Amino acid sequence: MSANINTVQAQYDALNTGNTAAFLTTLTEDCVWIEAEGSMVAGTHVGPQGVLDGVLRPLGSAVDLEIRAVEFMDGEDGEVLVSGTYTLTHRGNGRRETTPFTAVKTVRDGRVCRASDAYDTDALNRVFDN
Repeated sequence: MSANINTVQAQYDALNTGNTAAFLTTLTEDCVWIEAEGSMVAGTHVGPQGVLDGVLRPLGSAVDLEIRAVEFMDGEDGEVLVSGTYTLTHRGNGRRETTPFTAVKTVRDGRVCRASDAYDTDALNRVFDN
């Protein structure tokens, strides 16, 4: 595996084990994290604090997340392409959804400086339906 893929794999490993601090260390201070339009965490989140406040806290406060990143491919200019599945289980209502995803992460100097992913936002939103 390339160093860039190892960096991205470390992100998924940290998220799967609930190690938020380790996850945040994989981000550059100016990281741009883009979440899919239509999702409850949609938008562009900048820096580790932006990702924490805009993505991790809203999701982490209510759901258990399992990420299965099954395929990694090195792209150009530090890009890593990832495909896999997200499984979210709401701790309050018990709803569970699994959706495939694809992600593009850009690694600079051993840390992720840009990330975007595509997934079924309706699946995420159904987990939160009352």
